[in-house]
Amino acid sequence: MAKEMMNALEAADLRDGYVTELHLHYDWGGKHSLDLVVKNEKNGPETIKLHFVGVTDTYISEDFKSQWISHCKVLSQPGRVYVSLDPYDETQEEDERDNYVIIAGSLERKN
Repeated sequence: MAKEMMNALEAADLRDGYVTELHLHYDWGGKHSLDLVVKNEKNGPETIKLHFVGVTDTYISEDFKSQWISHCKVLSQPGRVYVSLDPYDETQEEDERDNYVIIAGSLERKN
């Protein structure tokens, strides 16, 4: 995992948190981006702000039945980041059954 690219973001950082904001920014002349804010209180109050650059895909189907991120997947390779906040499983592989997926060229942790 390219931790320097993701500022050491790991799946455990998001687990047991909940999404409070999601902003998708279209830039048809450049790179699309997405800002995601997750609140997590398992080790005291924490706000995790993520900025995805070069967004190529999002797959989000939300039924709003639960606010909690119970499972998640964070995968990285050079030039590509894959995050699922509702994965089919927590293996280290992408799965077409994963949900709440964001795929981008890079990810920056803002805090």
